[in-house]
Amino acid sequence: MNNSAEDLIGSYLDGTISQEEMAELQEHLRHDSKVRDRFLSMLRVDGLLREVASRPDTAISRLSSSHRKPIISLTAWALGCLLAIIGVILWLLPSSPTIPVANVGEVRSAKWLSTPLAPGERLTSGHEIKLASGSIDIHFDTGAFASIHGPAHFEIGPANHAFLHYGKAYAEADTETSEGFTIQTHAGEFVDRGTRFLATASPDGFSQVHVTSGMVDVKTPGFAHRSVTDGGGIGIESGQIPVMIQIEPGLSTPDFSFPNLPPPSQTDYASLHSDTVDMRLVTSEKSRRPGGIHPNSGNTEVLFDGDGQTSHDRPYESVFFDNSIHGHFLLNLGKSIPISRIHTYSWHRNADNPQETLRAVQRYTLWGSNAKAAPQFPSPEWTRIARVDTDAFFDVKAEQIPDRPTQQACAIFSNGGSLGNYRHLLFEVLPTSNFDGHLVHHTFFGEIDIFEATSE
Repeated sequence: MNNSAEDLIGSYLDGTISQEEMAELQEHLRHDSKVRDRFLSMLRVDGLLREVASRPDTAISRLSSSHRKPIISLTAWALGCLLAIIGVILWLLPSSPTIPVANVGEVRSAKWLSTPLAPGERLTSGHEIKLASGSIDIHFDTGAFASIHGPAHFEIGPANHAFLHYGKAYAEADTETSEGFTIQTHAGEFVDRGTRFLATASPDGFSQVHVTSGMVDVKTPGFAHRSVTDGGGIGIESGQIPVMIQIEPGLSTPDFSFPNLPPPSQTDYASLHSDTVDMRLVTSEKSRRPGGIHPNSGNTEVLFDGDGQTSHDRPYESVFFDNSIHGHFLLNLGKSIPISRIHTYSWHRNADNPQETLRAVQRYTLWGSNAKAAPQFPSPEWTRIARVDTDAFFDVKAEQIPDRPTQQACAIFSNGGSLGNYRHLLFEVLPTSNFDGHLVHHTFFGEIDIFEATSE
């Protein structure tokens, strides 16, 4: 171990360490196991010396701090107390709120719910940024960068960490020192691996990440760690049964090829039991056809044939609602089954106007019920399983519509092996925003796969 770290530990124990030296010591402790071991050893001895020195009749009380040496003969009680103190100090030390870890960059049209910040201000761990609207850029000392867009509540963490309580944060960490930059939400952690990504969080706990480039590790209690790569996204729906929503763009070919998700299946429960699985289209609004189906839409059977569309503009191979309708897919599975996964697939690009891709977007809320007969909707007998908005995952803006993925897949699953036991599923389908304040076009759904937990 180098002498500078030894000196820093000595200054810390003597109480003479400066803020700059504390920051330097934190870096040593994070990255050097030998420094950590030495710190523990000296902290243990220092605690012992202070405890013994409090007895006036001991010669050891006359030892100066420069003569600290390891002492082995500790009582069990003293050792336990010292280890407890060491644990608390080590837990607190990396999060010391007195050490600046970031500074404010550009501030744009910010309306504040917290103390206003100006460009150049230094921020310490624990500093909370609350925006009603507008945006602010944060530059971390590690080289990580985050742009916060209101409404948002963003909390600065120790060194290379932050907590997004709600709102939207664009993050970039493409340097060696910033790798591992972590944005935590109430649902989990998004850990950068040399990339750019978007993290969002809602006040009720729903969180999602979309990776623009590179890779992000997703860490969620109860789930195995997952990695998301370029163009992919993961959502986390907190609840009694935690649910993940994985969304990926396809290659826009008839084989429905995706980076990680499988193509439409012919062996899922819905395909194998298509004779007993009943699907109805339901809407309370006026429309030209029963259930609000679009006049050019195909029949509902195409959603369970194990195939997607054969091309990017095949309305009769798709199922979609009439324009502007708030519609529902209501499925009766015939019996209550434990559901492990649900996959939905869409594909569309207008043949006459290639820039028009609004019917590729998947935008729905999935509900489940185990009642013998399908309850009226909405009612407490329906359990919300997941919320899906692929435009939010891909962070599509008005000027980026031509770049929206035309072929999309969404997988909904739980790490516990089952999303729950359900007899009925309801997809509450919303039309797609055309970014002028109106909801008009509906998605070209090509396939819905439902997998039984015991059959995989």
